[in-house]
Amino acid sequence: MCILFIHSENSPPPGKYKLVLASNRDESYRRPAKYAHYWDEDSSVFGGRDMEPGREGGTWLGMSKCGKIGVLLNVLMPTVYPNPSSRGFLVANFLKMPISGGFEYLTNLMNEGKQYTHFNMIAIDVRQTEIKVNHYSNAGNQKPETLPNGLLGFGNSSLEKPFQKVTEGKKMFSKIISNYGTKEYKDVLVDELMAFLKCKTSYYPDHNILEQVPNISDEKHKMHSSLYAESLGLNYGTRTHTVILVDHENQVDFVEWTMEEPINPENPTWMKHQTSFKLNF
Repeated sequence: MCILFIHSENSPPPGKYKLVLASNRDESYRRPAKYAHYWDEDSSVFGGRDMEPGREGGTWLGMSKCGKIGVLLNVLMPTVYPNPSSRGFLVANFLKMPISGGFEYLTNLMNEGKQYTHFNMIAIDVRQTEIKVNHYSNAGNQKPETLPNGLLGFGNSSLEKPFQKVTEGKKMFSKIISNYGTKEYKDVLVDELMAFLKCKTSYYPDHNILEQVPNISDEKHKMHSSLYAESLGLNYGTRTHTVILVDHENQVDFVEWTMEEPINPENPTWMKHQTSFKLNF
């Protein structure tokens, strides 16, 4: 299902980050995936890859050295379109295609949105003097929009009715940024964000979940009520944490912690993958 938090600022003072991103990927423990790496077909892109047979090459989150960041989140809905196309290629195509920006990409995507199971897609453009966070969801009659800079949280619902874990998570995320959001505290900031992404505090019952999916099972309801999702019974949960930092000089730090496969949900082994690079505009 996944969850995403972003703090952006167009012209931060020296030493402060212009972008801080923290995200969890929630997925079946059995679904094969490759950890974050530079892609063979485009070495300017860094991110994980889906390795599910028939869907190899898609991704849930990645970043290019030209300043594009793409993230895909499932929208928890009871209705599923028949024979949907794979959504993972939406992010992969955005990162690899020579298109001018996220808003244009999402506008084109809107014409084919009904081919896919419900999703939120965030297409971020990090530029020399500004950051544009663009969003589109095919759930409902929404159109692409460029969101204001500052603090943003995305989950498995519409932006207007966030699940409680997103609302409460934004408060925790904001506090971490306020305390450690400068290069001086980079290592502490990453550690604090990783600890934040492992938070198992439950906000069950969540009335917005029940309103959105009235017939959801109690086990799924509980699983989707915390930042860190975990259900041994459903063999599903949070299996990747990602933190991306972009400083005022456009230097990027991309850090991922992911479960080593084959995953033992009761005692997982976590692997760290990271890279640093200067954006090339």
